[in-house]
Amino acid sequence: MNQRVYHTVGDNDPMRVLANENRNSPDFPGREANPPATDGERPFGGVPFASDPGTGHSDYWKVEDGRMNASLDAMGKIIAGQQPETR
Repeated sequence: MNQRVYHTVGDNDPMRVLANENRNSPDFPGREANPPATDGERPFGGVPFASDPGTGHSDYWKVEDGRMNASLDAMGKIIAGQQPETR
């Protein structure tokens, strides 16, 4: 299942406060009591995908000057069964 769960959070997304990156923190999402994952994946698994620098919460779907946000491109690839660019 881990290969079928994808996630992203933009630099300016206020939801970033929920993306605690400190694996030793007691409120790290999905933290296990024993050693946390050391392979770069979050404990719940999943594949992180890229979004453009400066992306806010409503910008994932943005198309400007005919160019899609990296997150929109990644979502299209996921839907089409392709591997998105990871971050």
